Amino acid sequence: MENSETSNNYKLHNESQHEAEHELQHELMHQKARLRALAKARRKASVTAVEDQKIQDHLLSFLLAAPQGATVISYLSLPDEFPTLELLDQVATRRPDINLFAPRVESTLRQGARMEAYPLPRSGSDSDSGSDSDSGSDSGSKILWSDLQTNSVGLLEPRSGKAYPADEAGGAGGAHRADEVLLSETEDFYMTYLIVPALLIDSEGHRIGYGGGYYDRYIARLGGDALLLAPRRKIMAAPEALPRTPHDHPIDVLVNASGPVLTHPLERSLTAEQEALFSK
Repeated sequence: MENSETSNNYKLHNESQHEAEHELQHELMHQKARLRALAKARRKASVTAVEDQKIQDHLLSFLLAAPQGATVISYLSLPDEFPTLELLDQVATRRPDINLFAPRVESTLRQGARMEAYPLPRSGSDSDSGSDSDSGSDSGSKILWSDLQTNSVGLLEPRSGKAYPADEAGGAGGAHRADEVLLSETEDFYMTYLIVPALLIDSEGHRIGYGGGYYDRYIARLGGDALLLAPRRKIMAAPEALPRTPHDHPIDVLVNASGPVLTHPLERSLTAEQEALFSK
């Protein structure tokens, strides 16, 4: 009899706990939706070209200081977002050794919200001729923007190429990884940089995105191999901690108009040139 009562009490406790967790997640989703709508409305009226230029200068300096053969994966901006196309053009021109990738949506929200990163076509590269490329590296200096496609929601995406290897178990890997050999030669520096879009970001790097979860899923597959960066306009700076869920991944480096800011200790090393940018 006692065993039966104990079992029933345990079952009721678990059901109650599960219900409480479900209600908490539901409330967090509502909070995020409200903040998302507010951030979108503010963004339309508050963007300044001067601030964007300062952020771009700091972000460009950080990327140009990356190790030889590094990989940059960046969102391709919509009109209201911090502009990334000119930034990537600058990286391509000044550091042709850096591999440049951009996301492509592979499935809808109902089908798992999956995205992959593909090489940006550049003049003189294999992708310019339409063949697959293991990396986004080449000796050219121009990104061939006209070779990209526009998806159903207006985002520019690479048409073809070999996807950057993000391991399903969490962590970039694979036989064709562009920085595989370089890691052992560069004292475990970060070799992969992921520039993430956001609507709001707090001081600890937690962000409100667009609600699809594409980047959080992709970041989970990259594991700790990639350094997460986000340009942060003043209107994107949350005055207090944002609601977060267990699957959210905080940004490592916020790039403000005043310069880059670390949100927490890093798992790998930055170059000396990158480190120096935090003390300016």
